[in-house]
Amino acid sequence: MERGYCSVFYLDDLLLIADSRTECSTNVRVTVTLLERLGFVIHQDKGCLIPQQQCKFLGFFFDSTNLTITLSLNKIDTMQKRLMALKGQDHCRIRTFSQVLGSLVSLCPAIPYGPLHLKLLEQSKFAALKKSQGNYEGTIRISNIVQGELTWWQTTIPSALHSLVPPSISMEIFTDASKTGWGGQLVESKAPPRVQPKLVLPFFKTIPKLCVASTLKHYVKITAPLRGSIQQLFLTHKKPHRAASGQTIARWIRTTLSRSGVDTQKFGAHSTRHASTSSASRAGVSLEVIKSVAAWGPKFSPDSTIALVRIQFEFLKFQTNSARTRNG
Repeated sequence: MERGYCSVFYLDDLLLIADSRTECSTNVRVTVTLLERLGFVIHQDKGCLIPQQQCKFLGFFFDSTNLTITLSLNKIDTMQKRLMALKGQDHCRIRTFSQVLGSLVSLCPAIPYGPLHLKLLEQSKFAALKKSQGNYEGTIRISNIVQGELTWWQTTIPSALHSLVPPSISMEIFTDASKTGWGGQLVESKAPPRVQPKLVLPFFKTIPKLCVASTLKHYVKITAPLRGSIQQLFLTHKKPHRAASGQTIARWIRTTLSRSGVDTQKFGAHSTRHASTSSASRAGVSLEVIKSVAAWGPKFSPDSTIALVRIQFEFLKFQTNSARTRNG
């Protein structure tokens, strides 16, 4: 039965989140009871079952009072040593470089603009793997450019701090990164802090049949006589032609999904929204950009406080049977 509790699982670590101390305590009680019934053992010494507003989880410190995330001292010390060892070399194994790169990726939740300073490192790794035909035992040259990026990480990590609240966006710049397109657009927000989404569709002249911009332009042209004073983009098919409602557009999307072989019992109109944002996230687009384009407001406000609890547990395979043996 769903109870609406917010919990984050990662292997044997669990973070419980609630809007108040009372709700968090209830979440702890219910979660611990469930885990113990399933045969898990709660590590009282490693976790913290008392709600608090500062909590360590997966090497990060979460502060729900200031709504910030920072790195633990152990994580900082370990990463600094690995960077120092790498910076002292002109070459190293691709495997070693990849391990350091993976560790830097894991730090990005607490480091603003971290992903930006990973691109050159990823390109160097890709070029080295291509040269070694995919052999991670090959070598990679640590160029001056790579050294510069490693220096940036080395100086940034000790003071790393990132806000859990997306910043107020006053200006957005859209660019066309396709091989056939060009140009960009500057959009100023009229109602910060919540930015209204702006959809920029470049013309895809290479394959006109796949060009969304040309299709919409043609649609607006042929429906112009039917519009009158209607400002909305889509019109209903049947007379009298009206602005298509959200339900109508959702029905059109479901019909298209069904004709494309998608199971509409599992996926609906909003699934396209979820799929697009998930795809953007996998492609490396930042959460701030995704939320602004998708018109998602910030979940947390600076005035809110959140109670946090960390639980660590393990599963004993024969615990239940052995307990019955001892009692029987």
